[in-house]
Amino acid sequence: MSKSVKIKPTEKLGDIKDFFDGYDTAVYTASDDGYDYLEDGEYSVEVDNPTGEDHLIIDIFHDEFELWYGDWSAMYQNTESSYRHMKTDIENFLAGRMYLAVVTDGDEWVCSITINRSDVDKGYLKKQVAEYLRSANVGAWIDRMKADGAEISCRWWDSSRDQTLKLKPGEMR
Repeated sequence: MSKSVKIKPTEKLGDIKDFFDGYDTAVYTASDDGYDYLEDGEYSVEVDNPTGEDHLIIDIFHDEFELWYGDWSAMYQNTESSYRHMKTDIENFLAGRMYLAVVTDGDEWVCSITINRSDVDKGYLKKQVAEYLRSANVGAWIDRMKADGAEISCRWWDSSRDQTLKLKPGEMR
């Protein structure tokens, strides 16, 4: 396996801004209100979603990237391969080839995961949620969802495609 080439995330600001050419974006720094979690020389890029409330946010730290959409986030390392992976994820999300699945049990948030598909398939979605929860060693949520049911909100960049699936008690495996 080849060693991944390290990069300086903050040096990618121009590339990220170019990547979102055609979208309304704003760049924030530590001196802006609400961005005191950033250190000097770090950035937060907000991409306006023309169809929905949630915007896509990329926090560019000195040593990593963090991508946000609604209550979902993902960390990307300071390597060229991880940076390319982040850009591919963003491309897929903006193009409708990926969506966010937000799982709740009653009023409790369970998890938020990305689904790399251009459609919502309930069987596939249930399998992905169960695999994620098992891999995170929180299988107790699966038992609880089996007993109580759950709700999965499928959130797309184009919010007109959003939909919510209700899992009945006993439907989760």
